[in-house]
Amino acid sequence: MKMAKSNVIISGGNRPFWQLVLASVFFTAAIYFFYRFFVTIDLYGESREVRGAVNALEAAVITFMGGLGSSVTRDYYFDFDNYRYKSVYRVGPFKKGKWQDFQNLEYISIFKNSKAQFEVNLWYNRNKHFNISFLESKKDAMEQGKVLAQKLQINLLDATKASNQKWIKLH
Repeated sequence: MKMAKSNVIISGGNRPFWQLVLASVFFTAAIYFFYRFFVTIDLYGESREVRGAVNALEAAVITFMGGLGSSVTRDYYFDFDNYRYKSVYRVGPFKKGKWQDFQNLEYISIFKNSKAQFEVNLWYNRNKHFNISFLESKKDAMEQGKVLAQKLQINLLDATKASNQKWIKLH
């Protein structure tokens, strides 16, 4: 019996409120420092003025990167009908990502990392893998792994115990 394929979205969720506040402070500071850069830039002026403009530009870039780090989330879109996926970076309403084809899909694996989280990985091209998610519960990780393995019609490996890896039957 062949299972009907469909599309799946795995969302990184939303950032906590305090991180959004921190991001807004960083972005506001970045706007201020970019303003200071454009107001003080005078390439033919005194070296002290040029240095001040460069310092303002450096501060603008650093605070902008801090804002991105505090606000970016990552979502995954899977189009199983066309065997492709898209990793999307999202900051507020802005999204960036492009479709990529799956190549030589091998299997889905679940293992426990050093932070006591369960990772769900998609293995392809023999030794390359794509991290799909980190989950706190083995049950949730196994359920997600089973759904993806069934949709992709590939195997599922339970590697949560390194000394006792086992293939999971999906039927």
